[in-house]
Amino acid sequence: MQLDKRFRPATDEVSPPQRRRRNTIGSSSGKARAALLLALLLAAVVAIGLHIGPSDAPLDLRRRRLRQRQLRAPGLVGGDGSLFTLAGRLAESPQAAVHAGIDRGEDGEDEEAGDEAAGHLLPAASRPHHSQQPQSEAGSPAERSLSFAVCNGFAHQRVALLSGLVLAAELNRSLVLPRLLRDGSRPGSGKNLVDFGDLFERTAFAQAVERHGVRVASEAPRAATSLQLGQQYDFMRRLATDYSKVQHLRLDCPTFWVPPDLMVQHEQLVFAALDALQPVPRLADIVQRVDKSVLAQGGQSGSFNVLHLNTGQSWPEHCERWNRRTNGLASDNCSNNTDTPGDALALHRVGSDVPLLVAAIGSRRNDTTVQAALESLSKRGFKTILKEDIAKEVPELSTLGREEAALVDYYVALRCGQFIGNSVSTSSALLIMERWHAERYATYYNGGNIPLEAFLPLFPMPWVFTYNDWSSGTEYDQMVKGAVTSAIEAARMKPFCMFSGSQSSEMFQWLVGKGVRIIRHDPAWKDALIKEGRRHRDLYTRIVSHLYKSDGSILGAFQRIDIPILREFDQYNYVLFTDCDVFFRRQMKLIDWGVPLPQALGMGYERYDLFPYNDGVMLWNMPYMVKTNKAFTSWLLSNKNGMYFPGYGPVDQGAFNQYYEKEVRGKPISKNFNAMVYHNFRPEARIVHLHGPKPNHYLEYLRTNTCQFKDMCELGLAGGVCVYFAEYAKFVPDWPQVTTVARLCGNMRAALYNVQKGTRIDASSLLLSGRSTGVPPASARSRVPLPLPWRALTTAEEQQRGITYYGSGDRLRKVASKLLAGQPIKVATLGGSVTVAGFLHRQGKSYAALFFRFINESFPHRQAHGHFDHVFHNGGMPGSSSGFFAPCVERLVPEGVDLVTLEFAINDKADAPWASPQRKAYEQLIRRLLALPGRPAVLLLHHYAWWMATHDDGRGGLFYREPEGQHTLLAHYYDLPSVSVRAATWRLMQAGIDGFRVDKMVRPGSVNPSTGKPFDQAAKDERLSFFYGDIGHPEDAGQQVLAELLVAPLRRAVQEAASGQQLQRREDPRLEGLPPAMLPNNPVGATSVCAMMEDFKPVVKASTGFEFLPHKPEAATYAEQKWAWTGLQPGDWAELEFDSRSQGGDPQALALVLLTHLKSYEGMGVADVTCASGCTCKPGRLDTQWSRRASIFSTFEHWVSQHARCRLRVAIRAEEARKGQATHKISLTALMVTHLD
Repeated sequence: MQLDKRFRPATDEVSPPQRRRRNTIGSSSGKARAALLLALLLAAVVAIGLHIGPSDAPLDLRRRRLRQRQLRAPGLVGGDGSLFTLAGRLAESPQAAVHAGIDRGEDGEDEEAGDEAAGHLLPAASRPHHSQQPQSEAGSPAERSLSFAVCNGFAHQRVALLSGLVLAAELNRSLVLPRLLRDGSRPGSGKNLVDFGDLFERTAFAQAVERHGVRVASEAPRAATSLQLGQQYDFMRRLATDYSKVQHLRLDCPTFWVPPDLMVQHEQLVFAALDALQPVPRLADIVQRVDKSVLAQGGQSGSFNVLHLNTGQSWPEHCERWNRRTNGLASDNCSNNTDTPGDALALHRVGSDVPLLVAAIGSRRNDTTVQAALESLSKRGFKTILKEDIAKEVPELSTLGREEAALVDYYVALRCGQFIGNSVSTSSALLIMERWHAERYATYYNGGNIPLEAFLPLFPMPWVFTYNDWSSGTEYDQMVKGAVTSAIEAARMKPFCMFSGSQSSEMFQWLVGKGVRIIRHDPAWKDALIKEGRRHRDLYTRIVSHLYKSDGSILGAFQRIDIPILREFDQYNYVLFTDCDVFFRRQMKLIDWGVPLPQALGMGYERYDLFPYNDGVMLWNMPYMVKTNKAFTSWLLSNKNGMYFPGYGPVDQGAFNQYYEKEVRGKPISKNFNAMVYHNFRPEARIVHLHGPKPNHYLEYLRTNTCQFKDMCELGLAGGVCVYFAEYAKFVPDWPQVTTVARLCGNMRAALYNVQKGTRIDASSLLLSGRSTGVPPASARSRVPLPLPWRALTTAEEQQRGITYYGSGDRLRKVASKLLAGQPIKVATLGGSVTVAGFLHRQGKSYAALFFRFINESFPHRQAHGHFDHVFHNGGMPGSSSGFFAPCVERLVPEGVDLVTLEFAINDKADAPWASPQRKAYEQLIRRLLALPGRPAVLLLHHYAWWMATHDDGRGGLFYREPEGQHTLLAHYYDLPSVSVRAATWRLMQAGIDGFRVDKMVRPGSVNPSTGKPFDQAAKDERLSFFYGDIGHPEDAGQQVLAELLVAPLRRAVQEAASGQQLQRREDPRLEGLPPAMLPNNPVGATSVCAMMEDFKPVVKASTGFEFLPHKPEAATYAEQKWAWTGLQPGDWAELEFDSRSQGGDPQALALVLLTHLKSYEGMGVADVTCASGCTCKPGRLDTQWSRRASIFSTFEHWVSQHARCRLRVAIRAEEARKGQATHKISLTALMVTHLD
């Protein structure tokens, strides 16, 4: 059998003990070095008083005994006898896996998450004392190291190793190889831990990664600073800054925590490491014996294929976890075709002439699904061999540990002929990734996407385009070069070209030089199609499309229909096809197309949002298209229509739309994957389509004011052409028309802007002068009022009505002027869960995302590095009121912020009086923001929840619900623009207008307060008709309305600034600065402590019953998970220690402690708040329950004396009135200290 060159069984016969000795000694292989290490080991043994055991005990056994006793000895590393203190092990706290969105069971397949393994310690014999070690040696005090734990099954441990390796490279630290788990479903301790060198060739791995700049430490540090990634809001920043000077850093399991972009940046290192992960001879020998056994049972084929079939009782549960925790990434493919894999393998043209080794993961032969699968394979002619049968021939398999057995399965599959797996399985996904990189066949029977790509985006997407001689020497040559260059450099795709022409041509040689896979294909239908295409050539060329003008052009248009029969794409479930007049702006990943993926073909809108669709960009569902290709081709050739399809369009585009109408209509792909260059600029666009006019046409229009594409040239220059061409130019540096248009665009915009201000300038002379203006590409500047980049739900009248106060608009106008001048701005949105918007925000559908999009598309701004340098920060915190933000807002918005929006009309207490802490906090928040050095504009956004504004009888829609009125009064006082959902939409909600309806909810579970019964849930096709997702939160339509209301005052400010409007101001020194506080006795104090989110955890120094846990572990981000110190029963207590001293103030004055806590309507408790030590205070009573059916984070005020180590005790008390409660929850989320002296 031909072995995979990446799998290299060791040829030396060194015994395991000898091999360990050689590996642990490392590069110092001389006898003197070995003697020194042995002497140091013996000295350590004597010093600790340990007894190794009989001298004739095996060396590896003696090392294990020594290591175990060292770990138990007091005073070594951890006084409790453990090597590390790693709180939040996955078995106890699975929330660590939530960020990744998947459960960390055995490779995500057949077990719940297990404990994490401790970091790797080399055998004690190779561990000299630091004081004895030269400074230049690896692991010395001078070397910064990184160690980490692994977790769960074999595949997840493999991902952990890659993740830790990339972190070490990024942080410029040496790598401490981890100890591995023998059984990922059990705790990572004791005999369940094995050395890295017990499973993999350590020396080969170390040498491979060191060639890529990562040094492998010769030993693990005796002590290290621990950091848990899952409990750090911005851990990469903290690793690079706060922990940069820490010598030895220890992390918990990094699987799925490393930013995907870093994995891409270190792609060469990742694959070098994977290539070097070779099993030790003991395991390599078993892999070889499995190979031989399969071949022996399969005859004389010389090769075999492998199918990993995921089934069993735990697999559906795993699929459900995927769907729940990743918002449906695997919702359409987790268990597809499990009982009929034969059909899937046939469509992927998997060879049936060699044995197929079937590993039914999670099940045995007699499982009904396995039986159905085997029958399906048999019907398709596959000769199957079950893994169970091989186990009889290789008895050593039964002696292996759980993950050792998984390792053998993995390497058997890695080196086989063809591999087929389930893409939702981490193990299968890794195999597919490794085999694709090695140019070896791998596919998956379940269709859809590969969820692992979201975290490890190293699955190059196959992209195919066509080229033939008829376009040689035209602008299409340049467009092909632009498409290919951007596909490789920006999109990181695997390019294929269906080439028709001479191999000696310049273009053929260029494509080969760029690494494009050339496909020489002569269609069987060529002559018949060309004949039919000539039927009405002259007429169709004149009135329909230039594509009819020659045999070559019409053949080129139809070449793509044979993509499904090309063997180059057998292993792929989805293939991207584009015309050559496109370019790619960022990495292309199948996972980014969302779900469901196209059933047949994914096509997008053309100029208008109408069917039929444009086929210049198509995502092909390959199994479906293979299955239907023969019938489609026969239908195509049976049409006697000159290759024009009335009602559907010309040539190939018309054919695809007509034949596959049922599969594609109403399901267009996102415009980000087919962004027409003449539409408004799309910052998130992945594929830009130069549909219609090409660069030479735009240049002709600029110089002659004529365009053979009618109004499309003008549309493009007013749309995205100028911004897109500035990017496109770097991919086509030898195409002067592109760079010329980009340069002239800047001159043109300068002219239009000056004309708008009243200055008469000859635009044509300026365009042709070639003078550079330096004006940034803000094409919307000349078109005031600025259009929304989406279809508005509100009318201009409703938007105007929503501006309940505008005031002078002074600060907002300064922001507008900055945008008009082409400068970048910084914007922050603060508020509660309406602002956070969770999944809607990540989809770009939250009001914050839409508001940011409006600014980006109206005033795009780029620097040379290619990234937008507008800064947009969604600073919302779920359940938070203004009191949470007020003390520390300076730390919660970007430095130098220009515009801040505040959304607190729902979470701030409705019936609070003016003198209450809630209203004072809102004013303090405003004052702190207005006093920031950059004098930012502050814009108030008042959300309105119809069913939370209830009359006494439970009816919704109470119009005069506070606190909006009080907040608006503060807007009057401080001259702040203010917009109101209530003012703009109340009548629309009351009348039941589509988009504003409130009689159904988009999400399930909300109860109608007037009836006590659940609301009906809106169907998928009517969700845009309803405003709310639940009784408090706006859904797609509602979030869009909030965005449109926010845009309204900014558009007004832009109009004023563009027209040069300047209001006459009264100049008087007595009016400078902020007015005094509107509310009496409401000074803004100096804040000395801001302990929030991950910084709040270490504030608790001692506790009984309290744990640091998330309220929503399934949420995607740290903020949304709502971490808190939580106690549940009377008697539970926590002590919080902090510095309550002021900086330069009166040391005798009291400090105000603001303790943020959860407030809810059931199961909540009462706590006594007292000073335990250091500072003094009066006892306080914290009551966290209220009658309102909502859960928010509120702020408790407590005055204490000043002390460097003030310790506050929060103890849950037994309340007589709440005896029947199951819990008496107290949840603490943040602590702030302010000084008002």
